[in-house]
Amino acid sequence: MADEVTTQENFALFERGDRGEGVRELQQKLADQGFEVGDVDGIYGGKTQAAALEYQRRAGNLNQTGVFDGATYNALMTREPVTFGTPLTQSQATPPAGEAQEDTFLTDLTEFLKEEESFRAEPYRATQGEEHLTIGYGHYGSDVKQGQRLTQQQAEALLVQDINQRLPAVRSNIPVFDNLSSNLRVQIAQSWFRGGIAGSPNTIRLINQGKFSEAADEFLDNDEYRNAAQRGRRGVIARMDGLANALRAEAN
Repeated sequence: MADEVTTQENFALFERGDRGEGVRELQQKLADQGFEVGDVDGIYGGKTQAAALEYQRRAGNLNQTGVFDGATYNALMTREPVTFGTPLTQSQATPPAGEAQEDTFLTDLTEFLKEEESFRAEPYRATQGEEHLTIGYGHYGSDVKQGQRLTQQQAEALLVQDINQRLPAVRSNIPVFDNLSSNLRVQIAQSWFRGGIAGSPNTIRLINQGKFSEAADEFLDNDEYRNAAQRGRRGVIARMDGLANALRAEAN
């Protein structure tokens, strides 16, 4: 099977929601290398997805999506255990606090965006006049074409890919990002992805200075927020309030 997989490196072989002996085999291989997959039960759930993403991160040269494409499958089945060279010791199997928090943050962010965006299997134009179409869980871009159709699993994989592509810009502009609470990181990321906080350099400056209450006030001090209800954009108010509230909570 490895030869077949090698020729289909970007094809999603196993992803969240899948079940069966193939998933069980992957879980066992990951568990043997010290990755936390929960029960080895043949169900590709959240813990297996987080383990797959961490494996891809440590292995290098793999798409960090949490989906087992051909390249990831081939690496897991044919390479020596990643990073460590030998099976993990108990101390190695327990990730550092920062890595454990990162796993929780990515899961929390994915679930938050899924709930906020809702799943759309076919392309649509989210706002009149937008250049490109949107599909899945808010995926927008020139790659979205009329006639496409996604499953929920495909849409989730695309969302995880979008998250991993956009987070470097967040971390570059907010160097303190990884030291913040998971809730605030989720709120900053969701706002950044929608163009909110990315367009507020004063808010970013205040966050980097640790002035969270002032950052909350600055973030809401604009016409977009004040006029959102009048323009029928109550969703904007809720999202901006979410970030402002998380900033104020960080100050306490």
